[in-house]
Amino acid sequence: MSFELIGGTVKKEIQIVGTPFRIEQFELTDQAFDQSRFARRRKVSPGGMEVWISTAEYVSLQKLICSRLRDLDDLKWTGACP
Repeated sequence: MSFELIGGTVKKEIQIVGTPFRIEQFELTDQAFDQSRFARRRKVSPGGMEVWISTAEYVSLQKLICSRLRDLDDLKWTGACP
C-alpha cells in the first residue's frame, strides 16, 4: 500500500505473479472525479470471475492527472497522447 502524491489518495498495488502486469487500486474519495468514475464503472468477467473496472476514458484521465512517466508512456502506446 502507498500514498498517491498527485491524486492524494491511498493506492494498493497487486503484482500478477509470473507476468509483468500490476494492478493499481485507488481508494474512493469524495472528489467529484472519483465519484463519477465509480458511478460509471463496468462489470466484466475475465476467466469467469466477475470484477468491476473503470472505463478506458477514466483510466486515461487518471493517467493524465498523475502524469508519471510510465502513465504518459502508456497513453502514447494507446494513441491517446502524442
